[in-house]
Amino acid sequence: MKNRQPKNIIYSFITAIIFIQLLGCGGGGSDAVTETPPLPVITDTTPPIVTQVAPLDYAIDVPQDTLIEVSFNELMNFSTVNNSSFIVKDNMDNTVPGVITESNTSYVFTPDSFLKYDTSYNVTITTDVTDLANNNLYNAYSWGFHTVTVPSPSTPASLDASNLTDTGVTLNGLFTNLFNDTTTAWFEYGLTDTYGTTTPSTVYSAVATVNYSADLTGLPEKTTYHYRIVTQNSDGLFYGEDKTFRTYITPVVLVDDLDGPGRPLKIHNNELYWAEVYADAVRKISVTGGSASIEATSAMEGNYVGLDMDMTHLYWTDNYKLWTKPIGTGSTSQILSQPGTFMGSPKIYLTDLYVLGNSNISKIDISTGILTTVITETNAGSYDVDENGIYWSSNGESLRKANHDGTAETIIATGLNNQRGELLLDDGTIYWSESNAIKSISTSGGQITTITENVSPNFMAKDSTNIYFTEAVGYSCYGCYYIKSLSISTGAVDILTMIRLGSYSPMTSFIVGDTHIYWLTYGNHWYPPLGRIVKCDKNY
Repeated sequence: MKNRQPKNIIYSFITAIIFIQLLGCGGGGSDAVTETPPLPVITDTTPPIVTQVAPLDYAIDVPQDTLIEVSFNELMNFSTVNNSSFIVKDNMDNTVPGVITESNTSYVFTPDSFLKYDTSYNVTITTDVTDLANNNLYNAYSWGFHTVTVPSPSTPASLDASNLTDTGVTLNGLFTNLFNDTTTAWFEYGLTDTYGTTTPSTVYSAVATVNYSADLTGLPEKTTYHYRIVTQNSDGLFYGEDKTFRTYITPVVLVDDLDGPGRPLKIHNNELYWAEVYADAVRKISVTGGSASIEATSAMEGNYVGLDMDMTHLYWTDNYKLWTKPIGTGSTSQILSQPGTFMGSPKIYLTDLYVLGNSNISKIDISTGILTTVITETNAGSYDVDENGIYWSSNGESLRKANHDGTAETIIATGLNNQRGELLLDDGTIYWSESNAIKSISTSGGQITTITENVSPNFMAKDSTNIYFTEAVGYSCYGCYYIKSLSISTGAVDILTMIRLGSYSPMTSFIVGDTHIYWLTYGNHWYPPLGRIVKCDKNY
């Protein structure tokens, strides 16, 4: 592999012998003038010599990231040490591109990328290189080496992130540390797949398959990050695949210290309304926040209060009483007091108010206060009303419809699997949740459409394009709930945020507005903490 140049360097010095002849001539007594010839100019005619190389000739197990170096016995003409005279080739005769830098009498070749595993490389310094006196290398100088074999990799794998919140996350990965190896592991993360930030590293010497994790905190809300696991051992650097996570939306508390708030929460002209049983009042607050104010008062009894409103009036019930008040003006008046008749879930339609009590659906004529039971049902669940009639869930197994006076009862959907929660009635379509699915059907009946499966909603609300719902996180986080968005057209589900509710502060109402979702949690002075109203953006 080597082609060595001769090392018997001869330095020849020519000794000039100068004979001086003094000729004396007596005539006239004059002195003769003697001239001394100039000394000869000595020039450098000796070729340069290669004194050291790296990696050494015949070296094996050379790392992929090695730099290739050659040193000379004297300063060289840098312009002649270039990619045409300093040549690196692999065993397939492919030229390796790289950059050459100078350091005194040494020259370093830095490959543009790591060398290949298990590959022989040959380096040649041609006779085109010269020293400062333009003496060429006497013979071309060559040497070779072999890179490390394909390593036993640590096989890092980036896993899905966990414990995601609006400001934090746990990054997860997996790798193997082999016998006689020491592996260092960390994560790269950032806003793009070029990352830019790393977590602190950890060193492992135990022979094991390692589940590796790192926590990130203080992140901004609703931001997408890229990440991957990285490991390093004596065999090199290894990378897991690129993964992403997106931080959740940060919920905002609009008002708290609510003493026994009832359901549902209502929205009207960018203000939220609710009835508060232990405050004996209906209160309101702007959807943007601020101070809550009292809209109406009444002497409430019991523990339950319900609220509905149309464009002009508020209507609220407390067990067996019904009140009304014009929105923004006027005073409270009592429409009905009927002890022994529970009036829950009030729903206004035109001049009638419908209520659900003891599994029956009743209608109250607002002008007269007369209550009439229109639907007698052994187990009526949620219900709703539109211009075509009354719709309700029967025993969680079927959906039924009747005229406003209760006549012409029709089964419009059957075979339901434990329907639960509120019915959503919108533009001639009924939406509901049942075991592990959200479904819909026309109010006139027909084919049931499954919008999505593998979900277990608790509360639902909708706008023109999406259904929003809550779902328990599970055993990993007691009292935690996801708030999710479901595209009605595509069935795609997206997590918007995660919230944690206390044992005595359950969610009781969940509605959607133009830009935000709003929910109400229950609490009173008997069972603190008190209730609150919270909101979050309904999309990213």
